Amino acid sequence: MSGTHRVRFLNMIGIAILSLSPMLCAAQIYKCVENGSTTFQSEPCKSGGTLMHLDTRPSAVDDEAARIHAENIRKASEQSALDWKERKKREDAIKVPDCEKLNKAVADSDAQRKQLTMGIGNPGTTDAGIRNVNRLMGPVNQQYNNAKVMADASGCQ
Repeated sequence: MSGTHRVRFLNMIGIAILSLSPMLCAAQIYKCVENGSTTFQSEPCKSGGTLMHLDTRPSAVDDEAARIHAENIRKASEQSALDWKERKKREDAIKVPDCEKLNKAVADSDAQRKQLTMGIGNPGTTDAGIRNVNRLMGPVNQQYNNAKVMADASGCQ
């Protein structure tokens, strides 16, 4: 469960508990007047007393506050869902490898490597020519290795 879904779930649980709490607290209350003093208790009075009927429903202010809170949670969760969809769309766009370009880069750099090394074994190749090939071979090998790693990491064959 992601963080956003967890927060939304916990908020809904909190709202449910708050809306049910008056029912959980509902009890009979008796107003007793004995010897000039008034007491309130959960059991009937010895001298009769009166059963109190308390309105345990939330007030209009509480109802409005709960409605506003629920609406804010709904809006936040909708925005979070939109943000997630947008991030997912961007990530998917980034993840799509262009295998054709990557494979072409591997093939091109491999062709450069082969072209550089073709003349080395031929008679008449000078030491200067070999040194020149070796000097050029480093960057070409680096380019080939980079292209190969990118193609392999992207799942291109």
